[in-house]
Amino acid sequence: MTRYGFLVQMGQYFLACSLAIIIQYFFTLLFSRLTHYVVANVVAIIFAAIIVYIVNDVWTFAVKRL
Repeated sequence: MTRYGFLVQMGQYFLACSLAIIIQYFFTLLFSRLTHYVVANVVAIIFAAIIVYIVNDVWTFAVKRL
């Protein structure tokens, strides 16, 4: 059982995904100055996926402690 209702969790999930989009965009811009833009985008996607997984695990889908 989770701490919050479905709609709250859905909002948290959307916010976490929005954060991932922002992270990916800025890291793609940053890395594209150092390497080819395709490589920069792949690295940014991997980095953003790890971050959003951690955020969703800790914040969105945290299990209520009994």
